[in-house]
Amino acid sequence: MAMLSFGGIDVSKDRLDVMVLPEEQCSSVPNDAAGWAKLVEQLRGFSISAIGIEASGGYERGAVRALLAAGMSVRQVNPFKLRQFARASGVLAKNDPLDARMIASFVAVMPTRPAQRQTPAAERLAEMLAVRRQLSAEKVAAENASRLLEDAMLQRLSRRRIARLAADIDMLDGHLVEVVGTDAPLAHRYRLLTSMTGVGTVLACTLIALLPELGGMTRKQVAALVGVAPYAFESGTLKGRRASGAVVRTSARCSTWRR
Repeated sequence: MAMLSFGGIDVSKDRLDVMVLPEEQCSSVPNDAAGWAKLVEQLRGFSISAIGIEASGGYERGAVRALLAAGMSVRQVNPFKLRQFARASGVLAKNDPLDARMIASFVAVMPTRPAQRQTPAAERLAEMLAVRRQLSAEKVAAENASRLLEDAMLQRLSRRRIARLAADIDMLDGHLVEVVGTDAPLAHRYRLLTSMTGVGTVLACTLIALLPELGGMTRKQVAALVGVAPYAFESGTLKGRRASGAVVRTSARCSTWRR
């Protein structure tokens, strides 16, 4: 029987560092279409059970799409969990090839969830929501700064900037609904979510785009994934206050209280 292998990919803007264990095969490819094709070709030479890839601000998207299209099992690794795993393994140094090794080791021994292949509409939705979060943060910062302004000209500039940001956010909110309407399954989920009290357009679209597991997991599993599940803090006679653990889907969690 063929020995199963595990891959780890460390992502940077221009390069993908790859490690396959236990074969100890290390390589690197460009982070572009040609590099993704070469990556798939290399990994097909192994009996890969799972390929781990660390979330890296969107630079990992092309590689993930290529691997999923090739039928490979991809696991997107949470950076916080990966660093905790490395420290627990006694690895304190950090560089790209070492990170790729740690990612491969992580998916080999830790429980991980296979990444789901997203539809083009869901990917557009996630991209638009990321820009909306940036605009909202800019608007809050501009509003806070405007309260300290005394010069009349600067106050006018600040009001114009805030109004422009608000208009851009409103425009994006309208486009979110349009994008959801182009995909029948997404539109169905949107209708189900918005039928609940307190769930509006932004929250519904955020859950659709950033929490695709919703509907296929128990409510406790979803709560843990989003980071709102209380975990016990007890030992012997100590009965500590329960608190949520590390947040895996920060954006999904924040959307539950941001307006």
